[in-house]
Amino acid sequence: PEMQHTRIEILTWGVRNMKKFQLSAINNPSIEIECGGVVQSTNKIKNAKKNPNFDTSSLFFDVYLPIEELYMPPLNIRLLDHRTFGLKPLWAPTRYSALKITDGT
Repeated sequence: PEMQHTRIEILTWGVRNMKKFQLSAINNPSIEIECGGVVQSTNKIKNAKKNPNFDTSSLFFDVYLPIEELYMPPLNIRLLDHRTFGLKPLWAPTRYSALKITDGT
């Protein structure tokens, strides 16, 4: 398929009302976003109970995506919790497959 250079912007403000996962509270979450083989991640939140906001409010990344919607890859969003001993359980995987390219106007 014919491809075009595309810039994606994702707003990442923070997390709220997170339920326990594997019997532990989610304290140090981060988000990974993947589209077309390109992965971007937020910094982890140091303490989600005190301040549930991410350091930066948006992620930008450039990818080559097909012009035709039929061939558009999904946008994968994963929420990870950074725990002791280097564990990073995947808490909330989400796949969004209805991407559309707009001209920005």
